[in-house]
Amino acid sequence: MIAHDYPAAHSMDTEWFAIDERGRVARFDTGEDGALPVAAAVGLSPGDASFDELELDTARALRIMADVEPLGEQALRPSHGRTLVALEADADAGALDAWPEGFELRYRPGNAPRLLLSREPLTRERVVELRAVPGVRWTMSADDIIDLCEGREHDDGLYQFTREHGDDPGRYTCARRPASPMRLEEIGEPARGAIATLRLPVDFSSGEPVHLADHMGEGEVETWGDLPLRYSESYDERSRQGAAQLEARRRGARWTLLAILTLLAALALLARFA
Repeated sequence: MIAHDYPAAHSMDTEWFAIDERGRVARFDTGEDGALPVAAAVGLSPGDASFDELELDTARALRIMADVEPLGEQALRPSHGRTLVALEADADAGALDAWPEGFELRYRPGNAPRLLLSREPLTRERVVELRAVPGVRWTMSADDIIDLCEGREHDDGLYQFTREHGDDPGRYTCARRPASPMRLEEIGEPARGAIATLRLPVDFSSGEPVHLADHMGEGEVETWGDLPLRYSESYDERSRQGAAQLEARRRGARWTLLAILTLLAALALLARFA
């Protein structure tokens, strides 16, 4: 596995990504005190992301744009930078051949609209020209994609796992299951390679919690503080062991007291018949 150079204890509220045994993608949110696998690709966090999230966000936008419009007129104003170009659902597919070089097709079968992503930043003037091309539905700056994707009511294809504060640092529960899960191959490079570094031998669709302690050791994660991955179970086990030891001492004390009382009674009988 590829390890990132994280500090001794990671920052709070960090998101990280993994795939399951079928190549489906999930986003995990550590919350205030969750464990962070050192091999995982890290996204939104108090620090910098460990990979360029543009390709992931573009794949998420493809899912969302099948059903909703962008964020409004403000987000749709022509803007410079790498640009998404959306074509009308009934646009002539042959028209794609007429597009100039410098655009990559982003299209998942069954989804509309088809999206083109510019390989390089465009000037505002060039974006205005593209909007006048027949069949273009809208354009969006890549800088605005993240605002669209963070609309939690939208189904972006990712499984979402979160934590309860105070629970085991390694225990994550499924907070949202997508109707049609996103698979790793839908994401372009280099994001695809970064996310692929952590594959968990689980099935995200089961809805069962994912406990990192079942799949990795303490040295393969960073935690907030000194709590082990499986804090509650180890704490309960220590409590059970402590209770058992206390009960054993109590039983020993009772047997000792009974033995002393028996001895005293025997001595009293001997004294009476002496």
